[in-house]
Amino acid sequence: MYHSMQTATVRILRNEFARVSQWIERGESVRITKSGKAFAMLHPIRRPRNTGREWPDFAGRFSAADTRPEACAESTVGAFSP
Repeated sequence: MYHSMQTATVRILRNEFARVSQWIERGESVRITKSGKAFAMLHPIRRPRNTGREWPDFAGRFSAADTRPEACAESTVGAFSP
């Protein structure tokens, strides 16, 4: 994927941030210059791809589990009995 790069001065960043943020939302990197010299870069954050997978509710399973020490001991003993 091709990423273009825009350049903005500190003044433009301060006075026209909406325009600069649109560049970033489109996936472009922005070089920030001060007194004609580059001193910072702004890059879009990569968002995780939507893979279409539905992940299990791990937090729900954990909260529904019986975590009392007696319950854990009973299930563990039963698992190792011949």
